[in-house]
Amino acid sequence: MKSCIISIYLLCLFAISFSAKAQQTTSTLDSLVLLLEKHPDADSIRQQALQDLGALYQDVDNKRSAQYYLQAAELAQHLGLALPEWRAWYNLGYSHFSAGNYKDAIEYYLKAIRIAEKEQYKSRLANSYMSLGNVFMEMGDFKKAKSYHDQSAAVYIRNNDTLGLASYYNEIGLGFSRQKQLDSAAAYFNKGLVLARQINDGLMQADLLSNLGLNYKKQQRYPEALALLKEAWWLGPQHYNTPDYKAALLNNLGAGYMVNRMYDSAKAAYFASIAYSKESGSKASEMENYRNLGELFSMMNQPDSQLAYMQQYYALKDSLLNADIKTAITQKEADYRIDKKQAEVDAEKRNRNWLLALVGLSLLAGAAVYVAWRQTNRSNKQLLELNEHISAQKNQLEKLNALKDRLMSIISHDLRNPLATIQTFFDMSTSGDLSAEQLKPLQQHTSNVVQNTSHMLDNLLLWANLQVRQEQPVLKPIAINHLPAEVAAQVQPQADKKDIQIEVHVPAQTIQVLAQEEMLRIVLRNLLTNAVKFSRPNSAIQLLLKEENGAAVLSVKDNGVGMTPDQLNALIQQTNNSTTAGTGNEKGSGLGVFLVHELLKPMQGRLEIESAQHEGSVFSVRIPLLQTAKA
Repeated sequence: MKSCIISIYLLCLFAISFSAKAQQTTSTLDSLVLLLEKHPDADSIRQQALQDLGALYQDVDNKRSAQYYLQAAELAQHLGLALPEWRAWYNLGYSHFSAGNYKDAIEYYLKAIRIAEKEQYKSRLANSYMSLGNVFMEMGDFKKAKSYHDQSAAVYIRNNDTLGLASYYNEIGLGFSRQKQLDSAAAYFNKGLVLARQINDGLMQADLLSNLGLNYKKQQRYPEALALLKEAWWLGPQHYNTPDYKAALLNNLGAGYMVNRMYDSAKAAYFASIAYSKESGSKASEMENYRNLGELFSMMNQPDSQLAYMQQYYALKDSLLNADIKTAITQKEADYRIDKKQAEVDAEKRNRNWLLALVGLSLLAGAAVYVAWRQTNRSNKQLLELNEHISAQKNQLEKLNALKDRLMSIISHDLRNPLATIQTFFDMSTSGDLSAEQLKPLQQHTSNVVQNTSHMLDNLLLWANLQVRQEQPVLKPIAINHLPAEVAAQVQPQADKKDIQIEVHVPAQTIQVLAQEEMLRIVLRNLLTNAVKFSRPNSAIQLLLKEENGAAVLSVKDNGVGMTPDQLNALIQQTNNSTTAGTGNEKGSGLGVFLVHELLKPMQGRLEIESAQHEGSVFSVRIPLLQTAKA
């Protein structure tokens, strides 16, 4: 029976090699796997069949490929087959990496590394290090990526592995390119290209040509970049004709067309790349196309299409790499390092026990002394760790206490005016001096104040939560042309008490930034409220929006009391939290500008202040435009 199964399996492999009917072949292999489940004596054949099924679906259906690789890995582990187990974990890591599942990719690559280290599979260990470094490269952790890449290079050099060394130069070049060190990147890409041509490896040549082309694009060598990207697209599929690889090459080619202002060709390349990305399940490639399409439509002056594709990009990016995934990745790598260290400790223990057996009873007394010393050392170490833990808790409590004080001050600062409005409405509605018709607009205004205050409290609590948990808010692409008028309308009732008019000036073109809209509202509301506070009665405040040097600039300009140089410096440096009464003797907590600074940080924004005593002040918020914001 077993020989019959082997014959069927070999027939399947023959069909894979010579038949274009991959669906029929995979169906036959599927059936064979089910048949093998009933014959435990054929487990090793079943394991290989699962591995081959994973390879058949690789780059075509990543999800299904991963399922087969996982079954192959678990079966190889059960059978004690180290090399097939390494291969299955490694391929499983690649499947998840291709799909953009970085957390799972790291977990499985680390499993492969553990086996390769234990079994001393040198070349496979180098490949595992290289692949793990590539994952961290995609995540933007260049330091960790280079650490793993360098480990792989050391093995490649010892083994005289030219192809491996070319791939190392390729990855190091990518790291330099992403860190904007473009000359260094080009040097490494060219070194890799020389090696790839020496061994006539077309696939590696295509990878290096494509990456060098993108690097030339960053160096604004646009015609040269497009020529290299075209060559990569022509050469690559001849050696690796899979959907995810073609998606990557087309995405790069689209970028080459775009910078050469061949917009129709760029759009066609991006759409074709998205189709291949979806076919292979490569979310990371699909995400990159959305970002490039956003940039393309920006260059074509189509802001609506730009915003739509950038929203798709950020939605997909959030799903691929959120804070929970980053935490899980860190834990997986920590587990690997702990296991590796434990293996070293175990090896040391075995060596020590062997030596102790040779020495015999003469070292028993010394061993007792050693144990006593070790126990004392352990106790001292535990006391030190306990002290460090207590110190860390003390620092955290002090931080939380300071945060509580700031939060209470900020809340009191921003709640005072709404509460005054509510109190005024209550007094007027119960005095009987106004009719129901006269009270109606006041009632609506008070309702708006209560609603806005509720929104403000929600966002203040969000800010406090971010400070405690040290997490970043979720930023989205937004058009901000509507914000100045809306915030001005919220603050105008406060300005009316001093007969101050808020004038809004907004350009006709759409201005887009990467921000959280409600946090930006709080920023503008604080600046406008402060402007009203320090403006003279019967004056005007200007709220302006414009583009300037790659940034959206929101400016609040008043003709109020202004500040002395010392007051301005103290405000900029945030060294004085005391409050100054306004022109109408208004009070405040002195922390409004502090809150503005804190809320702008996650949005890559900054506050600029100009002021002269008796001449007024200009508070300007500067946030990078959407196409210049860091992803």
